Amino acid sequence: MSKYYVSEQIEAAQERLAILERQVKSAGGEAVVPPGVQVEALMELSVALEELQVAEEELRQQNEELLSTRQMVEMERQRYQDLFDFAPDGYLVTDPQGVIREANHVAAILFQVPSGFLVGKPLLVFVVSEDRRTLSAGLMGLRAEGRVQRWELRLQPREASSFHAAITVAAKRNSEGRLVGLRWLIRDITERKRADEILQESEAFKQAILSSLGAHIAVLDREGAIVAINEAWERFAYENSHSVAARTGVGMNYLEVCRQAKGELADEARQALVGIEAVLNGSQPHFSLEYSCHSPSEKRWFLLNVTPLSKSGHGAVISHQEITKQKLIEEEKVQLFEAVSQQSEQLRALTRRLAEAQELERKRLTQELHDQVGRNLTALGLNLNIIGVKLGESVAEDNPIRARLNDSLALVANN
Repeated sequence: MSKYYVSEQIEAAQERLAILERQVKSAGGEAVVPPGVQVEALMELSVALEELQVAEEELRQQNEELLSTRQMVEMERQRYQDLFDFAPDGYLVTDPQGVIREANHVAAILFQVPSGFLVGKPLLVFVVSEDRRTLSAGLMGLRAEGRVQRWELRLQPREASSFHAAITVAAKRNSEGRLVGLRWLIRDITERKRADEILQESEAFKQAILSSLGAHIAVLDREGAIVAINEAWERFAYENSHSVAARTGVGMNYLEVCRQAKGELADEARQALVGIEAVLNGSQPHFSLEYSCHSPSEKRWFLLNVTPLSKSGHGAVISHQEITKQKLIEEEKVQLFEAVSQQSEQLRALTRRLAEAQELERKRLTQELHDQVGRNLTALGLNLNIIGVKLGESVAEDNPIRARLNDSLALVANN
């Protein structure tokens, strides 16, 4: 019930009282009031009082509700102020030109000044000179039609070194769409920038190591996606075909490449798929595959090695290396071994033939010698017999010469 309703009820009661007074006066003067008029007046006054009491109770309840609402609004306002003042990031409220109207506690710490000092200052004065043009251009775009803008700028506190800040700006517009203010969120990202620089240096260091290796290197995550390659891998892919390079670059899934392989290397691709999956899921500590990939103009062999990236199974490293020179050397060794084996066999055959020839020659010489000696012994025997006959006429039997002659004849006879 509103205060206007209560006022209307009071006015109505006053009018009824005035009417009753006129009725009393018309009934015989002020001294005597007829009983019926008194009863009617009392009843009307009673009703008016009850209505006024109800109106008073309703007003009291409304006042209590208003007081409770005001307290809630005050609590919400204080909570908002606390959130604003003690938020972990810096918050500013500025007019459309960037002049600071409100600043929270963290913003004051970032700029190394009291919060009251910031009020009335253009935010632009706290931006390093090299980045002011970026901020001005961004504000122009935000005033034109933007709702939210995000930048990374270097801010300059009053008496401290500059720092990198991530800034988010939201436009506040009225019902007509006109810009009436800006809300700023400022976050110090100096540590993140330093961490990013360290990470970039680490990535560059890792890439330099990978690129220094002669083998074709690719690093896979646990799902088989390529997360890093070296120059040798990329160069080899382009030398084979641009489509291969597109399918084996960073971001592509090497397992899918193996699954979709067709043609002459399909069997080797399936073997590689099984081996890489085994290393990725930890069921196999290492996998190697040697295969040939000959072109019309030359023979080529490659060795694929897969090793886990870490013991916890976060991925794998694929080393793909051409071993054509080693294979050609091995083939040459095999050919030389076969040639030496053939020559050894030929030498053994020649040795056998020479031994056989020597044995035949020995037998021939032995036979010839035997025949010649036999002939000579026969002639010698004849000569000795002739000598014995001749000696028999002039030499006695007991003569030593006769004994020697008999011995010689015996030797000839025995041979």
